[in-house]
Amino acid sequence: MRILAIIPARAGSKGVPNKNLLSVGGVPLVGRAIQVGLGASCRPHIVVSTDSPQIAEYATRSGVPTPLLRPAELSSDDATTASVVQYELTRTSEETGQTFDHILLLQPTAPLRKVSHVDAAMARYSQSGASSLVSVCDVGGLHPDCMYRQNGGFLEKLTPSRPGVRRQNFEPLYIRNGAIYIVSVAHFIQTGQLVSDNPAYYQMDRADSINIDEPIDLSFAEVLIKIDD
Repeated sequence: MRILAIIPARAGSKGVPNKNLLSVGGVPLVGRAIQVGLGASCRPHIVVSTDSPQIAEYATRSGVPTPLLRPAELSSDDATTASVVQYELTRTSEETGQTFDHILLLQPTAPLRKVSHVDAAMARYSQSGASSLVSVCDVGGLHPDCMYRQNGGFLEKLTPSRPGVRRQNFEPLYIRNGAIYIVSVAHFIQTGQLVSDNPAYYQMDRADSINIDEPIDLSFAEVLIKIDD
């Protein structure tokens, strides 16, 4: 399989400014994603997609040459991940003369994702025959059976009450954790979507699924990395 691994790492971020260069466990977020890509058993061709000269320089020093910056229109808050993937797939194919069978998306905001996670997810994807795979974690305490919505200044259950049902007996539900996306190039070109209607999935522990969206997430990640070490 010829795999293109894309690491999207733009400079801007509303929640955590310039977060892709912030360190967790002594390594910038983008650096952790690069390390995972370089260590993956599938040996992907890796591209760091960025509008930041600083990130591009760091990526190059880390073993992923990044001579070109992505266009400004693909670095705004309105730009979609799919549009970035389309741009990088087309550009890389033209530059290298290679064609790719699958795309592996490694977002830097998942710093506790490991090489072993990617290897296991890729194996599951290959065996499933699915057009795409997403990494997930259990919703835990965010289960809909524990949720309420506002109704006229009061709260009502989001789902119908089920007396006597204990939390441990709730239906297992999952949420995408943003760590790993795999999709066939054929499906992506046909649909423009990174996730098919019935994707395969790879379940990760909730402790490995932290996503850096707010400053406090960096602190949580630091604690978890120390525990993991």
